[in-house]
Parts: sequence; structure tokens; C-alpha cells
Amino acid sequence: MDKFNLVKNIRISVVSFAINIALVFISYRLVIVNDGIESVGLWSLLMAWGALVRVGDVGMGGAILRFISTKSLDVEPNEIRKFVDTGIIMNLMVFTLLTLVGYLILDSNLSSVVSADALQLAKTLLPIMFIGILLSTMTSVIIASLQGLHFGYLGSYLTVGGNLLQIVCVLLLVPKLGVLGLAWAQLIQYGSLSVLGWLLIGSKIGAGGYLPFSFSFSVLREMFSFSLKAQLANVTNGLFEPISKILISQFAGLQIQGFFELAYKTVSLTRNAIVAGLFASLPTLTNLFNTNPKQALSFYKKSQNNVTKAITLMMVLVILFSPVVSVVWVGQFEMDYWFFVVCVAIGFWLNTIGATAYNLGMATGRMRNNIVSAMLVLLVLLMLGYLLGYFLESKGVGVAVGLSLAFGGVLIKFLNEKLIFQKMKKA
Repeated sequence: MDKFNLVKNIRISVVSFAINIALVFISYRLVIVNDGIESVGLWSLLMAWGALVRVGDVGMGGAILRFISTKSLDVEPNEIRKFVDTGIIMNLMVFTLLTLVGYLILDSNLSSVVSADALQLAKTLLPIMFIGILLSTMTSVIIASLQGLHFGYLGSYLTVGGNLLQIVCVLLLVPKLGVLGLAWAQLIQYGSLSVLGWLLIGSKIGAGGYLPFSFSFSVLREMFSFSLKAQLANVTNGLFEPISKILISQFAGLQIQGFFELAYKTVSLTRNAIVAGLFASLPTLTNLFNTNPKQALSFYKKSQNNVTKAITLMMVLVILFSPVVSVVWVGQFEMDYWFFVVCVAIGFWLNTIGATAYNLGMATGRMRNNIVSAMLVLLVLLMLGYLLGYFLESKGVGVAVGLSLAFGGVLIKFLNEKLIFQKMKKA
């Protein structure tokens, strides 16, 4: 495990997400104080619509991670460089086009998305947000490259530094600009991380210098053979949060939208601190699965046990302390916020228990179950969201979100655990 930097990767990854939780709390608290809860709702809604551009993501980050995690940096630096450079360039080209098209479409239809009194602010926010989305995708690919090199802890150091930078920017900009300050703070954060992360990758690989000149069409074809399958599942999973928020907007105004955003972030960021540690172990699981299936099974079982204990404890604490969080965040106890927290927390509890099994699909490259389960979860969300929303309005959507998340976790655990046991029988 020492050669994979496993413990270091997991620990700093969890710390990184813990700091991110503090960042979100401070950011939203300042926005609420300066602009009101409705501005949080507007931010949430615009980010949800903007996130739909990720439908066109071709999955370069996941492909880089998978292919270079099985290669030796000492023996194959030039080969590794081809995968990294090809993925970086492809991601930049695709997302530049996607964000431009997404901005033009949303900007021309903005009056049908937000209320008239929020229209001018939304128009000002939109271009800054879309540039931030582009830079955030570049950051994700760069962090994935560091994880594939088994230097995930360095990526987490960068993320920690970026979050601290954003906190400083938020403290300086939000009191003056309101929610616009939050948009600028994110743009500054992701821009800085992209540049610094790329310089760090260049120093670790060594071969090829600091500019991505090692683009290869043959490598791109090889990456596509995995990435398109993997990304179909990732994109579908990535649509869950924005579609949840868009569903809420169909049955409630910006105030309730704001409470749902706060609740979703309360639960998902806490959950992500655990999943970040699990995801940091993916390069190790991938390597073991291909070199030592018996050790991979032992590693999987230990990971599953740790994740189950951690998520159970954290979700119980989130539910118990959410009324206190509401008072500190909003200034008073809000029943809508607490109700959404309970729904999302129960859903993420069962969903995260299946996260270790989801990693199996990534580690083995057999993505069929991941894709099928992700699509079914989205279908269940849409069906239950509109059905329960029709009868119970926004609370019905909250229940639908929780049930959909729970269904996804149980399903992927059932389907994917067969993979590793099949491998064990053949070993």
C-alpha cells in the first residue's frame, strides 16, 4: 500500500472536503446576510441549469485516471504523458464549445426560468458562472490526473489551497457584491487551481515539459473505448442534483429553492467527505484487481465496512444537528430546511453504502451495471418527483429525492458485487 500513497491520499482527501464544507457554510451565510435566502435559491437554480452542459462530457478525467494508474511513472513517463495531454486538450475543446452553447441557450430563455424581479441579476451572474463551470471541469481532469499518478494527496493539497483562496475571496467580495461575489470567488479559485495543478503534473511526469504537446489520436481512441461507457454513468449520476433542483423550482419559489439548496449541500458535502476517501482508493483497487484479485477482495471488504460505519454515524449526526445548523445559517429554525435534510440524509445513507460497489465497475472497466443503475435512478427521480410533487408540492419532491438515492445505492450494491466474486473464482 505504501507505493500507492493510499493512506495519505485518503486522509488529505477527507480533510479537503471537510474544509469545503466550511467554505460552503461561510459563503452561503454571507450571501443570506447580504442578499437574502432568495439569492441562494437563484444561485442554485442557475447552477442547476448550467450543470446540464455536462451531458456532453466525454469523461477524460476518469479515462486518464484508469489508464495511467496501472503504469509506472519510472518506466513509462512518455506513455503517461500522452494520456494526460490528450485528455486535457480534448476536455478543453469539448467544454469550451459546451459552455458557449449552454450560455447562449440559457441566456436567451432566462425569462422563462427565473422571475422578473430576479432577471437582471441572473443575466449578470450567467457569464461568470459558465466560465467558472469551464474552469471547474479543467480542474477536475487535472486532479484526476494526479490521482492516477497515485499523487491524489497532492491534488487534495491543491483543493485545500483553492478552498482557502475562495474563502478569502468570499470574505472580500460577497459583502460588497452579494451573490455576484460568490461567482467571482469560484472563478478565481478554479482558474488558480487549473494553472497550479498543470504545473505540478508537469513536474511529476518530467517528460514533455509544461505544455500539453503530446496529443495522440491513437491514445484518444483507446481512452474513448473506456470513457464513453464510464461517462454515460457519470453524466447520468451528475444530472441527479441539477434535476432535483429544477424539479423543486417547478413546485416552489426561490425561497424554498434556497432552503433545498442549503439542505442538499448540508448532506451531500458531509457525505462527499466520506466518498472522497473512498474515491481516493480507486487507483489502488484498480491496480489490485488486475494484479492480485484475492487482495482486491480483502481491500474491498475493508473499504465497505469502513464506509458503512462512517456514513451511518455522519447521517445520524447531520439529522440531529441540522436544527442548530438552521439557526446559525438562516437565523432561525426552518422546518422546510430540516424536512429536506431528513429526506436527503436517509437517501444518501443507503446510496453511499453502495458507493464501494460502484467503484468496482470503474476498477474493472465493466460499466454496464453502473450505467443501468444510474439511468434507472434518474427515471425514478423524474417519475416520483412529478407524481409526489403534484400532490405534496416541494415536500413531495424532497421525498422523491430521498427514495431515488436509496434505490440507487441498494441496486448497484446488488449488481456489482458479483463482479469481484466472478474474478475470484477465475483467479
